[in-house]
Amino acid sequence: MVTFNALVLVAALSGAGETVLLDFTSPSCGPCQTMETTVGRLTRDGYPVQKIDVTQRPDVATRFQVTGVPCFVMLSDGEEVDRVVGACS
Repeated sequence: MVTFNALVLVAALSGAGETVLLDFTSPSCGPCQTMETTVGRLTRDGYPVQKIDVTQRPDVATRFQVTGVPCFVMLSDGEEVDRVVGACS
């Protein structure tokens, strides 16, 4: 399993334009709440993370074909370069 921090590190080192991590989450999702500490730490460390509540933005979840949460989609220059579904280390 790829660790969450490794995913962010690979994107940061790629040097390919703008990179952002989309954090698809839901307030009623236990594993999503578990990931809050890690996502918060990444945000505090300056990594670009955009949190998307799938209950409020189902259109965005559909666009990115998110079928389960938590789901982390790494975009570089608007293109998906990696994805992790489920809570991870």
